[in-house]
Parts: sequence; structure tokens; C-alpha cells
Amino acid sequence: MAAAPPESQRQRPLWAVATLSVCTLGLYLLWWIGASWAEMKRELRDEGMHPFWHAVSLIVPIYGLFRVHAHYATINTMLTATGASLRLRPGVMVVLVVLFGVLNRIVREDIPAVVWVPLALVATACAAGMVVHGQRGLNTYFQSLPDRTITPRVHPVEWIVIVVGAIIWVLALIGSSIPDEPASGTFV
Repeated sequence: MAAAPPESQRQRPLWAVATLSVCTLGLYLLWWIGASWAEMKRELRDEGMHPFWHAVSLIVPIYGLFRVHAHYATINTMLTATGASLRLRPGVMVVLVVLFGVLNRIVREDIPAVVWVPLALVATACAAGMVVHGQRGLNTYFQSLPDRTITPRVHPVEWIVIVVGAIIWVLALIGSSIPDEPASGTFV
């Protein structure tokens, strides 16, 4: 028998999941998929849900797209059960994850910074949009439960990731603004 869901639930603020997505160049999406699946597993008391494998499935071509759809559809099912009016858009999330993957593939090529920085920003925005959309659904679900205390907070590890990620972004932007070759007539 599965354990009962907790009476207190940590709610991830939307600004925090968006910032974590940006600071990790979209990699937070994989962690969030697993962590949110674990929350849904506890909530639904479904031992057949495997958060680690669910997150890893995102890197499996084609199959991962079905798992993304299932993830957001499951949140919709939970929202429907509470009577919440919010509905997520699983199909749009599939399109965003495809765009995220294609852009990330292009960014890994040897292309000038003037090209890869904007592409990386768009790819990161896709991942951030997916995480924020899903987290909004989960937050709405937990807020609609009468027997829960909702505590919005950012975990200390998440704060560390935000700081380190911000430093990396600043360094990447500075590095991308430095010319590859010295201008003619200058001495090195």
C-alpha cells in the first residue's frame, strides 16, 4: 500500500523554476520532469510511476515525446479531479520539446557566438516555458486541495544552482562579445 500524500507540500515558485531553467540552459527540465513525476506518484499513490526512468525517457527519440505528452496529461487529470479550471496543453509541450532538442543540436555545432547565443536563449526559453507551464498546473492542483498547507519556497540547492548558473551566463555573454581575431593594425 502506498503512503498517504503529505499534509504539507513545498510549492515551487514560478519565477524560481523559470530562473533555474535559464541558469541551467534548459537542463533543469530533465530534473523537473523527474521531481514533478515523483510528486505526482506520491499524490496519486501509483507505484507504477518511476520518476527516474520517466525523466530519462525524454532523451529517447520519439518515445520521449509520448512521455512529455503523458506528463502534462497526467497533470490535467489531477487538475480535473480537484475541479480546477486550469488546463495544460500537452500537445504544445511536445512541440516545445522538439524545438528545444533541434535548437540544442544546432547550438552544439561550431558556429559563431553571434548565432549560438540567440539560439541558446530561444532553446532555454522553450525549456523554461515547459517547466513554468507544468509547475503552474501543479501549483494550482496543490492550492485547490482543502487539506494541504502549501509552502512556497526555493530549496538551498536551487539557490546555489541559480547563482552558479547566473555566473556562467554572464561569463558566456562576456566571452561571446570578445572578438575572435584582433582588429587589423593592433598588436598582440
